[in-house]
Amino acid sequence: MKKLCFVSVIVLLLMAGSNGAHAQSSQKKLNQAELLKKFFGTWKNEVSKDTINWLEFSAYGKNAMTGSSKMKVKNKIISQNKQLCGYDNRSGKIIGVELDKHSGKMIFYIIEFVSENQHEGVAIMDITHPEKVTDKFYEVFESPDKIVHSYFENNKKISTVYTRVNTKK
Repeated sequence: MKKLCFVSVIVLLLMAGSNGAHAQSSQKKLNQAELLKKFFGTWKNEVSKDTINWLEFSAYGKNAMTGSSKMKVKNKIISQNKQLCGYDNRSGKIIGVELDKHSGKMIFYIIEFVSENQHEGVAIMDITHPEKVTDKFYEVFESPDKIVHSYFENNKKISTVYTRVNTKK
């Protein structure tokens, strides 16, 4: 069963990256591990007047990073997550997992930079059914200190903006 899941994930990776691979065939190959470093630091998203989402990413070895996120409403933490992601040289993509502290739910994701300032990704909410990609998203670095995260929900584009508040190596 574990081998079947692993094979399914590999097939999904190949399928998820097939569009980007064709688009990049005439371009120089992007250094995914190096581009991952753009995330290092602390990021803030002001969801509303009393709600702030914090993200913090730092290096983990040469080609990976660890992260944490907290959402606070009126200074009370309502959500907390840990992330681990890194460049997988077998697939040529960045693969990660996020674990919610309170619910124990895990989200697996695969991202690939398609340009120096943009990456595309897919989220898998149930690793036992990796063929069921549940969320496609993309992020654009509008500047070194500003990321716009976008996804589609009910055919409507939803975007959130994160601003870097400090840099970490």
